[in-house]
Amino acid sequence: MSTDELEPLVEDQEPVPEPPAEGEPGPEDVEGHSLMIDPAAATLLHRAREDEVKRQAEKHRREQEGRHPFQPRGRR
Repeated sequence: MSTDELEPLVEDQEPVPEPPAEGEPGPEDVEGHSLMIDPAAATLLHRAREDEVKRQAEKHRREQEGRHPFQPRGRR
């Protein structure tokens, strides 16, 4: 028996990775690692949200202004 036929020593072998548990991503799973949003889309979303908040504030102000000053808030 020659030394060429022997398997390499355990220290020389690369470790075999364990398979991922059920439901966990594997080592090649890279989906979702880059979650950067497009700056133009972010600007549009911000402006739309800001406009909606302003509309809601204006609607609330008009409702408060239109109520009788001595009417309790529970009654309408």
